[in-house]
Amino acid sequence: MKRLLFLFIFLPVPLKASPISGGFTTGTMNSTTTSVQTIVESVVSKDYNSGYTYSVSGTGVELQDSGSMIPSAVQTSGTTDGVSYSWTGLNFSTKPTFKQTENGAAFQLTESYMGPGLSNVTTINRNITVESTTVTQSIFQK
Repeated sequence: MKRLLFLFIFLPVPLKASPISGGFTTGTMNSTTTSVQTIVESVVSKDYNSGYTYSVSGTGVELQDSGSMIPSAVQTSGTTDGVSYSWTGLNFSTKPTFKQTENGAAFQLTESYMGPGLSNVTTINRNITVESTTVTQSIFQK
């Protein structure tokens, strides 16, 4: 019996295969891919004046003393929002003083000062959404 089993193991056996044939002649494959991207932006712009503007105008007035019309300047430095600065400003203790030229008469005096520092902050917040769609079609035939 062992010999028969040994004989069957080594005997060649013919194998038969059938050809594979699909049931289609042509076809298409469609694919659609859509992606959406959202970009969030925040833009902050800060404008700084690095010097100062001082102006005086008027009628019916004159300098209190014969001092200078031009006050002295003073250096200012510091840090704001992590930004270091050094600016030139007006020394108010040296600005000129005025008096009426004629007591009781009409007069006008205007002093204007714009000092150094932050003058304007502009903030723009925006969301940008971009959507893209790709459509692919594959056509195949046998």
